[in-house]
Amino acid sequence: NYNKVTSSDNLLQKNTIYGKAYSYFNLRDFQKAAYFFNEFINKYENDEKYNECELRLADCYYGTKSFEKASFYYERALVKSNKFKNDDRSFFNYAQSLFKQGTSNKAINVLNDFQSRFPASQYSDDSQYLIGWINFQGGKFDEAINSYTKLFSNYPQSVLLPLAHYSIGDSYFNNGDYPKAIESYKRLILQFPNSSYVFDAVNGIQYCYIVQDKQDEAINYLDGFLSKNANAEFADKIQFKKGEIYYSSGNYQLAVAEYGKLVNRYSSSPLIPSSYYWMGKSSIMLNNTNDAISYFEEVIDNSLNTEDGFNSVLELGSIYRKQKNYEREIELYEEILPKISDSKRISELNFVKAQSYIENNNIPNAYQTLNEIVDKRDGSLFYYKAEIELGVLELVRSNYENSIYLFQDVVNNRTDDIAAQAQYYLGSTYFEQEKLPEAITALKKVVNLYSAYDEWYTKSLLLLGDSYTKFNDKANAAEMYKAVLKRHRNDTVAKEAKDKLNQL
Repeated sequence: NYNKVTSSDNLLQKNTIYGKAYSYFNLRDFQKAAYFFNEFINKYENDEKYNECELRLADCYYGTKSFEKASFYYERALVKSNKFKNDDRSFFNYAQSLFKQGTSNKAINVLNDFQSRFPASQYSDDSQYLIGWINFQGGKFDEAINSYTKLFSNYPQSVLLPLAHYSIGDSYFNNGDYPKAIESYKRLILQFPNSSYVFDAVNGIQYCYIVQDKQDEAINYLDGFLSKNANAEFADKIQFKKGEIYYSSGNYQLAVAEYGKLVNRYSSSPLIPSSYYWMGKSSIMLNNTNDAISYFEEVIDNSLNTEDGFNSVLELGSIYRKQKNYEREIELYEEILPKISDSKRISELNFVKAQSYIENNNIPNAYQTLNEIVDKRDGSLFYYKAEIELGVLELVRSNYENSIYLFQDVVNNRTDDIAAQAQYYLGSTYFEQEKLPEAITALKKVVNLYSAYDEWYTKSLLLLGDSYTKFNDKANAAEMYKAVLKRHRNDTVAKEAKDKLNQL
């Protein structure tokens, strides 16, 4: 046990540090290993193990994704010393570190040099592919295509050839050259029919047609592929893709039919819950409410604890609310809540439940449900949404202190549209109390900090104008209303701003 070594002998101390470093390194505890390798190279600069420890230190930093430090020590150990000039793995990691720290050109130079140094290395084809990937990531798609193409001539036996075909297709796609992209994807499918990238290539082909507004050609291609590859392990995904295309184009009747084919043909597919869910969504768009209810219930009954299951609960609740069947909606939520364990999902469902109570003017139950969410303090999105809704209820009751506390808590903990909403209501609360300086200060924060969220930005401008009007500061009031008209021309908000300007 190295930790028990307390000798003052210099050689023993050195070997102890070295041993600790490698022990942690072999345990993949790279942070602790780096500490001891660092200690070794700082204390024993002239030791024969110095360069070795620099190299292992580079590996440690690579393992902890500290790529700038990794490349620094790789360079010292590999380039500025000849001791490890034949270590191909370390040179390859050095190149990757350079790329990941953002020095792409230097990384490409090292990768080209790597292939000259180590033509027979197991990483040689990887290095050529990585050059293409670096160019692709830099938006240099022509250079990427050239780099990927070199794999076929330089490494004709490489396992990366299917990926190279796919990546060439992606490069052409990003260049907007869809025919050549399709050609590359098809070449992959033809030459490597058993590759794991075949589905991605099929998906790429249909997407090339879709972005050219050639939906029929996309569907025809997928149909043709399925007819030839009915037993492909991803055939259900292709079938699902057909449903997606029809749904996205607004052809909901055919979407239902295609999703239904998946359910009937692929009884063990993990996409069955998603298919029923989108059949439900399509049925809503077709105003086939009873069918939609049936599809959503199918997902809820058999796949509740999935994303589609939870979303089906929300969709079914929304149907009941539109029917003003609030009692059935609440029954649904109360039936589901004990069956889910994710606290954030529980908060979301309780929040939707509270909204149903509010819409049905059942304020006491809404108040109780919102308080249940807030009391849990789980920090979820719906925790903060509940604080806002509760704050609004308190504002209606003139419980200003409570509403300010709730709105302020949201503002203190978020920086998004939820914060913008809370900041607006904070200003509104002060306005209700005739505390105009505080209202103006709060509303100005919305204008200055949250201009990207138009609803709350615009409402704040209108209320700022009203606040200045109460101060009889017509110039500033007019400025606020005119600011609204810069964003809104002919809608109801514009009419309100114009009316207020005329009243001035």
